[in-house]
Amino acid sequence: MAKNKKLIFISSCIIAGLIIWLIPSDDNEPEVINYSVNNETVIQSKYPGTSNKVTFEQRVITLTPNNASTDSTVFFVLGNEGIASKEALIHIYKSYNKPKDIIFMMAEHRGYGQSVTNEKQDIPDYVTVNNALLDYKKIIDLKRTHYTGKWIIAGYSYGGALAIAYADKYPDTFDVVLASSAPIDWPLYIPQYAAQVKENLPVELLTRLHEHGQNLSLKPENQKDGKRIELLTSIIVGLSQNKAPESILTVISTLSYLSTDLFLDALEKMSPAPAFYWVTARTSDVAPARAQERVWYTWMYQQCNELGTFFIGAPFVYTKQQYIDKCKQAFKSEQLLLAQTKWDISSQLNHINKPIIVVSGGKDPWINLGVKPGHHFKNIQYVYSKDWFHCPDLNNPDAAKQTFDLLLKSIKS
Repeated sequence: MAKNKKLIFISSCIIAGLIIWLIPSDDNEPEVINYSVNNETVIQSKYPGTSNKVTFEQRVITLTPNNASTDSTVFFVLGNEGIASKEALIHIYKSYNKPKDIIFMMAEHRGYGQSVTNEKQDIPDYVTVNNALLDYKKIIDLKRTHYTGKWIIAGYSYGGALAIAYADKYPDTFDVVLASSAPIDWPLYIPQYAAQVKENLPVELLTRLHEHGQNLSLKPENQKDGKRIELLTSIIVGLSQNKAPESILTVISTLSYLSTDLFLDALEKMSPAPAFYWVTARTSDVAPARAQERVWYTWMYQQCNELGTFFIGAPFVYTKQQYIDKCKQAFKSEQLLLAQTKWDISSQLNHINKPIIVVSGGKDPWINLGVKPGHHFKNIQYVYSKDWFHCPDLNNPDAAKQTFDLLLKSIKS
């Protein structure tokens, strides 16, 4: 037992050291800021087109380079299942090499971050795809009266699917579309994700992670084990969608030889806060109060009632029925996705006549639900490498350059 505790301590120290090593040094020269960032809100209806008078304030963030003007191109980001922030928008701007005369704008998705009604969020039934698309159209219509240049509609992951759906529904409100790592197939369950996970991570490690998951109780009343299963899921997804440093993989792999209790104790001690936002939200049947945790609760609502995409198949441990049970327990609703038609982004993508750039990575587990090499689409420009991961244009300079060069070429044509 003493040796096991020592192993956990040493591994935690290694992780802490790696995190410190990865943080940019403050010794670098301070950045010269050649842009301004503005926050504002737009009043949106809870249920557009109905007599319901409840509203909420949707957050909109705008980054304006010093050289930009009202007739500059606008790069409009459709928020996805996350909190819109100044930092996120600046990261996108920097990913494309800080263009001097393009305005970057991000609208937060309804039901996430600050863009919520003042009511309890236990059943966030106003958070739907169609309502979100209407929100974005209202913002774009308002802003186009001031910003008269070309408009790029952009989205990442779920946001990429939203960008495709928006482009199909409102073709007269933009000039070019960017969809990065967008799933275009949205079934209730996605064994396709697990298939790529097995390609990205060592099979021996995945076998041990799956065994640890199977050692935990799947009964809804066992909240401790439920949180640990969600933590395992969070770790697997995090390691699979991004290129995990070999050193971190080595530490987690070494720890995975411990007993399930000791292994999960170690993970709980060393995991970053975002992993616990997922865990807390997805094991509660009451909406968390904190926005960062509520993000994942609201996302689970969308999965249960509209979008699906639940992970199944080893190394994930939940069964199909257990996901349905979790949905019923959390949202007290029988109106689940089982009774609905799945979101068909693939057919919408075929309909778009405006220029559209699709970015995919061969290492991204979502590619098996997205646009793959050898695709049948004739109306897209495809940016791809077999070595790229999720939303590569936000993390890989080569992917970013290829993507943005195509965007600029499309704007000028």
